[in-house]
Amino acid sequence: MRDPQRGSVATVVALTVPVILLGLGLAIDNGHLQKIRQGAQMAADATALAAAQELKNGNEDSLVSTAREDAALNGFEHGNGSNVAVNRPPASGLKAGDSNFVEVIVRHEAPVYFWSAISSEPVTVEARAVAGLRGGGGNCILTLDSTSSNAFYANGNAKVTGNNCSFHINSSNSSGGRSEGSARVEATTIAATGGVSGNGWDPDPQESAPLVADPFESLPSPSYGGCDHNGEYTVDGSRTLNPGVYCGGIKVTGRATFRPGTYILRGGGFIASGDADLLGDGVTFFNTEGGGYDYKKVEFTLGSGGSADLKAPTSGAYKGILFFQDPDNFDPGEATEFKNDTSLTLSGAMYFPGTEVLFTDKTKIIDQNLLVVAKKVEFNDDVEISFKLSPDNDLVPGAIQKARLVE
Repeated sequence: MRDPQRGSVATVVALTVPVILLGLGLAIDNGHLQKIRQGAQMAADATALAAAQELKNGNEDSLVSTAREDAALNGFEHGNGSNVAVNRPPASGLKAGDSNFVEVIVRHEAPVYFWSAISSEPVTVEARAVAGLRGGGGNCILTLDSTSSNAFYANGNAKVTGNNCSFHINSSNSSGGRSEGSARVEATTIAATGGVSGNGWDPDPQESAPLVADPFESLPSPSYGGCDHNGEYTVDGSRTLNPGVYCGGIKVTGRATFRPGTYILRGGGFIASGDADLLGDGVTFFNTEGGGYDYKKVEFTLGSGGSADLKAPTSGAYKGILFFQDPDNFDPGEATEFKNDTSLTLSGAMYFPGTEVLFTDKTKIIDQNLLVVAKKVEFNDDVEISFKLSPDNDLVPGAIQKARLVE
C-alpha cells in the first residue's frame, strides 16, 4: 500500500524547490544589478567631473560630446544600451538652474536572468552626479619672487586677514616673509618656500614649503588693434567709459563709470586720485605698453571723499580678473600702489607678475572676494585688508577653480 506521507513530501518538495531556485536566482540578479549600479555611479561621477573640467577650459560647445565620450570609456556608451543625459544647468537638485554646475544622469538597461520569469518589464539602472567649479580654500595671496627678502612684508598697524583662504610666499629667502611693528597677518594657513621673520603671524607659518605655480601663467593676453583713444584719457567731471584701447592710459579725478568689458591700458597706466569716484561692474584692466607709450603703474591715491567700486567679470575668458599686468612687462620699475584715505570695494584678482603691489596709508578693503598674485606684496601704516574666497562665488577665477562633485 502506498505511503500517503511520502506523497505529501514529494508534493511539498516539488512546490518549494522552484521557489527556492527562483529566490536564489533573484538574489543573483540583485547582486548583478548592484554591481551595475555601482559602475553606473562611478561613470556618472567621472563624467560629471569631465564635463566640469570642460567648463573650466572654456569648451562649452563640446561639453556634451566630451562627457559622453568619458561615459563610454567607463563602460556606458550613449545609444548602445545606455542613455547619458548631460544637463547644464542641472534640471534638479540643490544646484538646479545654476549654470556653474553640470548634471549627468546615466541610465542603462541591465540584463537579468531570473527576473524575466515574473516580469516582462526591462530593469533600468540609473545613477546621477552633479559637478562644478569651486575655488574656496586656496591662496588669496601668492608672491612669485623666488629669491628676495621681504617678498611679503607687513609693518606698522597693518592688518591682513585671509578668510577661508591662505597666503603663500614663494621666495626661498630665509626672510621671504617679514612682519614688523604691530602688524597682524592671519589666514587659514601661511606658508613660505623659505622662511619668515617677525611676530604677528597667525597661525605660525609653515617654512620650507613647496613652490606654488603661478595660477595665471597660461592666461592669454587680450588681443587688440589700434588706439581708440590717443593720449592720456582724463576724467575730471563725470563720464561713462567704454571698453577699448586707451593709448596713454586713464586718469580719473572726477566720476568715472566703466561699462562692462576689457580696458587696454597701452602705456600711461591707470591713475585715480583725490575725490575720484570709480564705478564698474564686469570690468578687466589690462596694463601694458607699446605704440610709443611707455608702461606706467596702476595707482590709486584717493582722499576721504573718493570711492571705488570695481568688480571683475563673472564669466568669459577673464572671469574674476580685475587687474591684469602684461606678463611681458616684467620688472617695469614701478610698484602698483593703493595709497588711500578711504575704503575701496575691489572684487576679483589682481595679477601683477612683474611688480610689487603696495597697500599703504589708511587703505581699507574689507571682506572682499579679492586675491593678489604678484611679484611682491607690502602692507604699511594703518591699512586693513581682508580677503575671502567663497567656493561658489562667481568672481573666483577659473584658473584657480577645480572640478568637484557636489551631489
